[in-house]
Amino acid sequence: MTTWIFQANPDRFDVDGFLATRPTRFRWSAQQQADLMAIGDDIYLWRAKGARGVAAIVAKTKIVELPSIVPDDEASVPFWASGEINVAAPRVMLELLRVATPDEALKADWLREDPVLRTLGILAMPRATNYRVTTAEATRLDALWMNTGRPWNRGESLGGLVTYIRTKGGEISRQPGSPVVEMALRIGRVPTGVYNKVMNFRALDPTDPRKGLSGGGVTDRRVWDEFFDPAAQRINVDAVEREFARLWGDTHMVPASAREAHQQLEDASREAEGLDLSDLLTRYDARRKGQSSAKPAVRAVESRAYDRDPYVVAITKKQAGHRCEIPDCPHPLFAGLDGRPYVEVHHILPLAEGGVDTLENAICLCPGHHKEAHFGREASSLRQLFHEVRQRRA
Repeated sequence: MTTWIFQANPDRFDVDGFLATRPTRFRWSAQQQADLMAIGDDIYLWRAKGARGVAAIVAKTKIVELPSIVPDDEASVPFWASGEINVAAPRVMLELLRVATPDEALKADWLREDPVLRTLGILAMPRATNYRVTTAEATRLDALWMNTGRPWNRGESLGGLVTYIRTKGGEISRQPGSPVVEMALRIGRVPTGVYNKVMNFRALDPTDPRKGLSGGGVTDRRVWDEFFDPAAQRINVDAVEREFARLWGDTHMVPASAREAHQQLEDASREAEGLDLSDLLTRYDARRKGQSSAKPAVRAVESRAYDRDPYVVAITKKQAGHRCEIPDCPHPLFAGLDGRPYVEVHHILPLAEGGVDTLENAICLCPGHHKEAHFGREASSLRQLFHEVRQRRA
């Protein structure tokens, strides 16, 4: 699977207005390398700066039909600038996955300061429409797309504190190789976000006379209170480093691709699903007895990944009959590559929040409910529902 960036010029096409209509499927110009496009490819939509505005990635889609020479969709025509003619041209059919809010959009200025993304083709030669990105660039984009605009969790805030400790008393740089940029790569945040977090902790530190940045969140305050000793007026640096290593893994490990980590889990769980459920449960119990903790190990990746138990994935899917466990789920399922209904296994208490990788903390969901559990407005209500579903199953 390939990842692409497709560009829109807002002076010619009102991409924000069009996306505000939340189209399910729509066509997009395929002027460059159309012969390399494939069904299932991920597409990030880029809004150019235009006469006024901010260049940014504003939506994510995927290819559902190969390019063909056709006119544009009638629903798109009203959003073209006057004088544009709707002629037949190479176009590819896309399915909308998510539109970014203003806080979630990946701004071009952020990408230019990113050591992985600063060489994106669209930044170097911004006049084309279709740009292929490398595997490393795709992995980094996926991490930023998932994390940007959402509140920082404890693990990420801890990364900000580690960076504050490592830069305290010195210059805070956003140049490649600096502690700020290295931490940004490690936790899947933009360098500007890590820089701001360092400044938030400077504002919380009564021993640092330099001016910090107010506006840190509740999570930052809790992390600070957890590791700062007010009586001794010092940070417990050793405790911070140990907890950071536990959450994010050995800093000396060779980073792997988060996509590779996910694919390894999918392959292992798919193989496990070939076993009888009773055999799977026996193996699961035996594995649990040999573990000192149900919290999975963390490996260093370009975007953090956990070494999850494929038996948990396989058993949860089998017990649910490869169906979403939300009562009366309205979302239709499609067939996965293995021919079974495509479902995903979700941790009710996320691993990043200290959740365990066990059957009791796992639930089988359709992709729609899984995304809502992570990014939806009603995520907290869904979590309570997940607990109720698990209690009924028990």
